[in-house]
Amino acid sequence: MPRRRWRLAPLAAALLVTLVAPARAAAPVPFVLHLAGPGEGTPLVIRGRLVDGFGTPLAGVSVRVYHADLHGEYGKYDGTLTTGANGVYEVRTTRPGSYGGYAAHVHYVVTRGSTRQYFQLLFADDVRKREPAEKKKFPVLSDSLLRLWKAPKHGLHTEEVRPVVIGSDRVHRVERDLQLR
Repeated sequence: MPRRRWRLAPLAAALLVTLVAPARAAAPVPFVLHLAGPGEGTPLVIRGRLVDGFGTPLAGVSVRVYHADLHGEYGKYDGTLTTGANGVYEVRTTRPGSYGGYAAHVHYVVTRGSTRQYFQLLFADDVRKREPAEKKKFPVLSDSLLRLWKAPKHGLHTEEVRPVVIGSDRVHRVERDLQLR
């Protein structure tokens, strides 16, 4: 019988170590967010910085980024990052689709403390640049225009049309800085 006890002792020791060992903390969300993999559409890289109202970079702030897929449906491309040193962030995804005649766009929700601010990125090479003409709610936006508008459910949004640079690697690149009010 003593042999059986010794055979089980290493297993019992491993279980005991597993049970009393401290749990590992979750790895922090990096400032690079991968929403899409290769082959999921036209590759898009968005880079920018998050700054406060005085232009001071904000590191360690949570930013949710999401957009519609090529068919205009939400849910697939949605994630959260934490800004890096100097407030930098990068999103690697695919060009969003549009829906209902709206321009293709990317949503940002910046959470700092108990406050949230909403941003949108529109693309200068998208001829729609905003809502369908029949809605007559907003005029077509010019390139690099920054505008504030109030959304019924989310309050004030900061919306900006930004130019798209297409590299020799066929990756579409956009820079979009976010400035908190």
